[in-house]
Amino acid sequence: MTTAGLNSFQIAIANLFFSLPESQGFLLAGGGALIAQGIVPRVTEDLDLFTSRGRGDIQVASEALVAATSTRGWHAKVKRTGKEFRRLEITGPDVVIVDLAVDSPAACTPVVSIAGPSFAPEELVIRKTLALFSRAEPRDFVDVFVLHQQFDHMETLEKVAAADTGFTLEVFAQM
Repeated sequence: MTTAGLNSFQIAIANLFFSLPESQGFLLAGGGALIAQGIVPRVTEDLDLFTSRGRGDIQVASEALVAATSTRGWHAKVKRTGKEFRRLEITGPDVVIVDLAVDSPAACTPVVSIAGPSFAPEELVIRKTLALFSRAEPRDFVDVFVLHQQFDHMETLEKVAAADTGFTLEVFAQM
């Protein structure tokens, strides 16, 4: 069953994660947050769980999630790890990639989605525009196209430029 583009296994993983005390300080980010809030009508293969320095611990949170998945009969494997990033592959009725990462702190009050606490839509539009600017993935073009129909285009670009001094409208316009 798919709800708002996230499948039931993705929602179960997110809900399990956010039920853990170790998830304190994390928010659902990226495409998963957009989809969980019904903002962007697409599917995703991964869940992004972001925290900021001093708010959450990636190692502790990921170890708690791995332990919790095993109690459900799922299998979790660490695929990549670093000081501020960890990628898990969780296998159950489906396979879901879960990325835990340190990022900038939330600038807006988080919202609650079907998959747990998430970055607010007005912040996601800025973060997704920056993601498009930095990596230009097809999914980012889709997300930004939808988002810029819902948010004031010029106001958003001004906020993006304020959030990241490396962002230039000239380069963005050529994308």
